[in-house]
Amino acid sequence: MTAADAAPDVPWEFIEQVVEALRHLYDPSFLRRSPLVERLLPQENSVITRGLPERHAQRLRTLLLEAIESLSPGPRAAFRSLAARSYQAVHLHYVDGHTVDEVARLLALSQRQAYRDIRKGEADLAALLWQQHLARTAPAEVRPVQSAGHLLRQEVQRLPLRPTTVSLKQALSRAAEPLAGLLSRGNTSMNLDLDRDYQVRADETALHLVLTAALSFAVQACEGWPPGVALVQASACACDTDYVQLSLSSKPVTPAKLKHLTNLVAVGRTLAEQLEGMEIQLEAEANESSLRLRLPIGLPTRVMLIDDNEGLIELFRRYLGQAGYSVIEARNGAEGLRLARERHPEAILLDVLMPGLDGWALLAQLKADPTTMHIPVIVCSVFDDPGLAQSLGAAAYIAKPVSKPALLMALQRVMEQNRAGP
Repeated sequence: MTAADAAPDVPWEFIEQVVEALRHLYDPSFLRRSPLVERLLPQENSVITRGLPERHAQRLRTLLLEAIESLSPGPRAAFRSLAARSYQAVHLHYVDGHTVDEVARLLALSQRQAYRDIRKGEADLAALLWQQHLARTAPAEVRPVQSAGHLLRQEVQRLPLRPTTVSLKQALSRAAEPLAGLLSRGNTSMNLDLDRDYQVRADETALHLVLTAALSFAVQACEGWPPGVALVQASACACDTDYVQLSLSSKPVTPAKLKHLTNLVAVGRTLAEQLEGMEIQLEAEANESSLRLRLPIGLPTRVMLIDDNEGLIELFRRYLGQAGYSVIEARNGAEGLRLARERHPEAILLDVLMPGLDGWALLAQLKADPTTMHIPVIVCSVFDDPGLAQSLGAAAYIAKPVSKPALLMALQRVMEQNRAGP
């Protein structure tokens, strides 16, 4: 039986313990405290070695490295085979210390595929260790745990993900709303006021679930501390031009409570797997526990303005810029059609009365073109015919002159409808 075959019978909790040990492969202080020492190296608890914690970390690291090498399919396996890719991805990420982006580049994969190959390698590694060390002695009642994990993964994979640009501050605030009961139960306080806001790229529903799971973990980790002492603190920083790191720190979590809350991290990590570029790490230190979420930075929402009126272009540019939008300008219908095909804006604001290719003709072409038909179009014109605009596929109609609130409300409404799908 291969490691992949054994994976469904491996407890979800055990896979998470293996993943955390891999994340801290070169951190002796973490490895010494890992529950895997007791589970995989029972001989390390003998009278002779009990006083040598450094040996525990070294032996566990060696065991993990040997298990990783055991995943290698050998030189006869095709380089692009799934078994070869998952082994290479795990080795590059955890043994050699490459980021997921670097793994994707080195293996000529998309970032999402690199994540999936790493996740498969983690599951295969955990299955191998379970089969070699624990399968015969594990009580029967632990076996349904991984089945629940399998069901979770299947449910998550069925989510219709629609990545968009999301305010991290707003996402945190929304994720905290269901936690009022937990906060009052544990007399725990939270400070989620980030120094600045970040626009991140994610599916709003999946990000909400990930952040709610992470905050729930942090709040429950604080339970048992005196009122006024327990605090969940959020902070964020731009790691580089591509990612934001969100940290949720709380009071130290006991090993027993950590075991109880591991499934929350597993839920968040399973959701994050489906969001390209997102990653979750758990740090359990002596003074605090911390969940770190790596989130891809979102680009400003791009709105195309197609109008031949220079004064109106300047006015709309100011309205949209103040609201955080990025504006793509086109001064006539032909230019607007070309730029819409090239730049793929999230929405289009379209005038009707233009020389050459007028707004009605342009709207019909935009909706007939497979590359642009999905882009919501708002007709902004003195030509008062909302019925014609709707029949040609416009998402909304605004009569000129256009006020800033009316413009922004219409834009937000049609973009939300477009993200929600049919």
